[in-house]
Amino acid sequence: MEKTNTGIKTIDRYRVFDNLLEQVCVISHDFRVLYRNKELIDTIPLPKDLDNGFSIIETFPGIEKTVQFTGFKKALSLNKPTSFIGNIRLPHTKKIYIETRLTPVPEGILVFTVDITERMALRKALKKQNKVLNKKVKTSIKELSESVKREQRLNELKSVFVSMASHEFRTPLATMLTSVSMVEHYDGKDEVEKRKKYLNFIKAAITDLKGIVNDFLSFDKLETGKLGYHPTEVKVTDYFREIRDELQLLCTEKQQILYRHIGSGSEFALDRHIIKNVAYNLLSNAIKYSPEGGDITFTSELTENWLALTVTDQGIGIAKKDHKKLFEKFFRGSNAQTMEGTGLGLHIVKRYIELAGGNIMFYSQAGKGSSFIAELPRLNTIINGTNT
Repeated sequence: MEKTNTGIKTIDRYRVFDNLLEQVCVISHDFRVLYRNKELIDTIPLPKDLDNGFSIIETFPGIEKTVQFTGFKKALSLNKPTSFIGNIRLPHTKKIYIETRLTPVPEGILVFTVDITERMALRKALKKQNKVLNKKVKTSIKELSESVKREQRLNELKSVFVSMASHEFRTPLATMLTSVSMVEHYDGKDEVEKRKKYLNFIKAAITDLKGIVNDFLSFDKLETGKLGYHPTEVKVTDYFREIRDELQLLCTEKQQILYRHIGSGSEFALDRHIIKNVAYNLLSNAIKYSPEGGDITFTSELTENWLALTVTDQGIGIAKKDHKKLFEKFFRGSNAQTMEGTGLGLHIVKRYIELAGGNIMFYSQAGKGSSFIAELPRLNTIINGTNT
């Protein structure tokens, strides 16, 4: 046995821990250090003249508030082994994480500690990385789920297309077949008007087929994100007069499309194909739902920032209960169920206008006609649906 400067004896039997790689010490019931092995001395540097027997409360101010000190008291009072992990900031050291195991001995408690700061830093880094990976996995799962849902929707839509196309194509094809037979029947020189009547039926049926096919193709491109908006400068009046003249051919004998332009300017950047489809849909609807002799007004208005297109008819109008659903895909107005149509036209028009960065509105009452206004912004650049 040897005696320390404080007069407290150390115990030779603990010398077996001198060269252990773990940090080992013995703490008495009054919280004095009776023994420290070499690893602990090297890890926690203390004044050289500080020998065993020093009080940890006096040497490490504030240690009473640490999880280690709480563990010491618990092990001493319960006289049973315990372990815990906690961090501590000691003199001349940065904050470190320590794994501690306590075993009661006659002199107090035998303390084994391991510096796990690096392990905790690694665990923290792994936890952070796992969080990032989990987020990526969740995002990937969400994207995959959305992709599957989109694929399911497209498959459902394709089924609807096939069913609808077989139904919608049947009427105009039957009309053409019947009209061709009638044209062949009326072959006399005095039957020109009758032939002309059935030729007009054929022309209208072909136009219906063209509209149905265009609706299906446009909708498919919009749903799959394959359609971009590519503007070029056009002379507004010439561009819309050409569209008016083309659609006028679809009108009944007494129907007229009255076009006018408002505004001093004439040049505007737009996607010729997409805006033609917008005008075509709005005007063909006005023709379809207007009475014989009902005029249709088609107006373009150019301002510094906007181009507004307005199509107004004197047709059957739209019931108030149908207003909210009017732009939904496959929706048909309650007063238009017996007329030919896919229910896609106005949905496509709205998607086209949104693609151009614009908006569309309408005013209508059942039996009193309708007015549709599409507004397009004057933009510097519009590429693939992105505008500036």
